[in-house]
Amino acid sequence: INKWYHLACVYDMTAAARYIYVDGFLVAQSAANPLQVTSGAFTIGGASIGGRVAGINAWYSGHIDHLTISTRAKSACEIYLAANLACYFPFDSSGPL
Repeated sequence: INKWYHLACVYDMTAAARYIYVDGFLVAQSAANPLQVTSGAFTIGGASIGGRVAGINAWYSGHIDHLTISTRAKSACEIYLAANLACYFPFDSSGPL
C-alpha cells in the first residue's frame, strides 16, 4: 500500500519465453506462446482466477502511471535501468552537458 513498483513483462519470441521483472530484478520466467491478437480491445490489469473459469475475475485496484508497449524484447540491463535510473548524461556526445 502506498508504494510504487516498476513492473516489466518481456516476451522473447526467439526463445519462446516470458520474463517478469519487479523493480528491475527478474522474479519469474517460463516458456510461453506469443500473444496472438488480430484486432480489438484487450484488458490490462484483469485476469481469470483458476484458468478460464467463467465469472471468477480479479481486477487490479491500484493505478498505472506509465504504460509502454515495445515491438522488441528488451534486455535485462534495459529493464533494470528503466526501473532504477533517475537520469542519464552521456559525456561522449556533442550535447552541452
